[in-house]
Amino acid sequence: MTRWIKRMGTAVALLALSWSTQAELTIQVTKAAPNSMPIAIVPFVDQTGAGDLSDIVRANLERSGKFKPLSSGSLPSQPTMDQTLNPAQWEASGVRFVVRGQASPTGRGTELKVSIYDVRRQSDLGNWRFEGGANTQRRLAHRASDAIYEALLGEPGAFDTRLVYVSTQRDGQGLIYQLNVADSDGRNPFAILQHRRPIISPAWSPDAERLAYVTYEDNNRMAIYVQELRTGQRSRLAAYAGINGTPTWSPDGSHLAVTLSKDGNPEIYLLNAGGGGERRLTNDSSIDTEPAFSPDGRWIYFTSDRSGQPQIYRMSASGGGAERITRSGNYSADPSISPNGKVLGYVTQSGGSYRVAALDIGTGRSRVLSPGPLDESPSFAPNGSMIIYASESYGSGELGAVSLDGQVNQRITLPSEGVREPAWSPKRR
Repeated sequence: MTRWIKRMGTAVALLALSWSTQAELTIQVTKAAPNSMPIAIVPFVDQTGAGDLSDIVRANLERSGKFKPLSSGSLPSQPTMDQTLNPAQWEASGVRFVVRGQASPTGRGTELKVSIYDVRRQSDLGNWRFEGGANTQRRLAHRASDAIYEALLGEPGAFDTRLVYVSTQRDGQGLIYQLNVADSDGRNPFAILQHRRPIISPAWSPDAERLAYVTYEDNNRMAIYVQELRTGQRSRLAAYAGINGTPTWSPDGSHLAVTLSKDGNPEIYLLNAGGGGERRLTNDSSIDTEPAFSPDGRWIYFTSDRSGQPQIYRMSASGGGAERITRSGNYSADPSISPNGKVLGYVTQSGGSYRVAALDIGTGRSRVLSPGPLDESPSFAPNGSMIIYASESYGSGELGAVSLDGQVNQRITLPSEGVREPAWSPKRR
């Protein structure tokens, strides 16, 4: 059984449970960019009692692997936003940029002001003001991190985003599967579904407010559900006999492309996001599965073995003929498309290992990014800088993340639990 079919899973006995606490993901940078930027994050002035939000900003920038923040003990001074900096003092510390901030209460919640001082030019590079309601301080720090990242690197940040993933935990009766959502730094996790039957293939809607996923809760059969995060309300989208799998959203959120075998063979279908409107897009004697929309909605990439081995193809989003995209090796599956539509992330078999690779769609050049031996489920960050994926390289299920240039690697784990099936959300609104 090939790995891309194996991901459809097997079922176990049903039992809905509730865990009293949610473990947080631990994200460890195992490889940073060799030219990571030295930067100083001065402790923010806090007038809200929420704690020092600069700790969150510092951790975000360091976790990206592209910045090297000075430790608090290495700062030559701690000037507030209203105080004058001594450029020579900071230049002697080896930093080019100094970040300062202040959090203040408002009638509706919190205001966070942040600035970047350019030591070499002796002037402010940027000033921002963020506002949020009650209990939004962490998100304000993520938004500030995005602004700093973009100002210094010229590309949007991806800190004000979320991750969805499936965790597994074993008790005396077997495995428990849980579908979780957390902030991009692994904090604030919460479960939206829990079963003794597998939960697989979670996919974010474009507005980051809904999730589509596959469960086996319906009499031991696969079914596709859509769930709203704010209300918890969910609806069953497809539960035909056979395979109901691999949902993916159209860029406008109006449709989902899915894999169904209700007519005998696994094929790609298009469904309305609210249910109904079913339309078959592929018609081939091979197995067609794992659809992924291009960002402009014109194309659907998918996995097919019509060439004899799993490879990735592309067809019009309205169906019709398909062209083969991957040509190196005898196994390519699990496509994910970068936000700019120029890079294909996928799983390839290399040296006996399943590894995440990136293909420049325009040039056809590919690069293997992950170490293996059992990596799968690649998902792009919304700024296209990183790919998160599932891995078993350390014995149990965990996650990894890698930059497209291969210079930054992260290891993402859950204490005492396995974790699989990651997907990175779009930017939050």
